[in-house]
Amino acid sequence: MRLKDRIKSGAVLIAGGVVSLAILVSACDTNAPATVESAIGEQTQTEGSRVTTSSWIPDVVEMVTPSIVQISVRRAEGAGSGTGIVFDADGTIITNWHIVEGANSIDIVLPSGVRLEAQLMREDSKLDLAVLVVDTDDLVPAEFGDSDALRVGEDVVSIGHAFGLSGGPTISR
Repeated sequence: MRLKDRIKSGAVLIAGGVVSLAILVSACDTNAPATVESAIGEQTQTEGSRVTTSSWIPDVVEMVTPSIVQISVRRAEGAGSGTGIVFDADGTIITNWHIVEGANSIDIVLPSGVRLEAQLMREDSKLDLAVLVVDTDDLVPAEFGDSDALRVGEDVVSIGHAFGLSGGPTISR
């Protein structure tokens, strides 16, 4: 499937300034890849009158973190930062357009700490999407879920580099 088709079909979900990964598959989705199903497992368990959430989130974070990059930009009026997601092993990274808008230079920082210069290849301000490319063989593409398979009420995990904080990505649920 071509990149523009994936974006139109909703396979890449980007919300606000944080890349939201749709690695969300209900426990009953038999079409989900085994790796995602095993990472998510059962979402809730009942213990007496108390409902507890299982520990699938750390598994998802561990599986996806190698595909999340920090983006640093420099503009005439100052610097900024954001999050990107590795789309493919050829160096394509997807981010929000507002993160790279008006940037004089764009760098990405891999989970390993390696900093690389990125080039803006495509942008769409209406969709708030930007496509960057870097020259490296050290990328791990993300495994995307099927957003059409989600149901209202399912847990969502958002992984990103909020405010350029050090120490790795931040996680929201």
